[in-house]
Amino acid sequence: TLLACTPLPLEGSCLCDVYVEERQVFSDNSPPADVQEALSRLHIGAPHPDSLDTNGWTNNVNGMTIHTDTDKGRKYFPHSIFEVIDDTGTTHFLKNIESIVHVGA
Repeated sequence: TLLACTPLPLEGSCLCDVYVEERQVFSDNSPPADVQEALSRLHIGAPHPDSLDTNGWTNNVNGMTIHTDTDKGRKYFPHSIFEVIDDTGTTHFLKNIESIVHVGA
């Protein structure tokens, strides 16, 4: 998709095409090395796994708990929820996705 910006009459302003791309951050081929990497790369919150109506499956990896709704021989899916405890003892529930906003050309 080719994105473009159109100049507007107001000086220094324009109207630009935008789109949001969501993609999986961690995979079985590229797992997080540790809690700090997960916290530095995952920024989208997720609900507490107990609140989901699924037959949850969990896996403990490098000091984190990974929750998913299936066990298909893989640990990481875009909808996986990372349960991560930071240095202050706060528990974070984070989706295994990142959103990238593309603006203009």
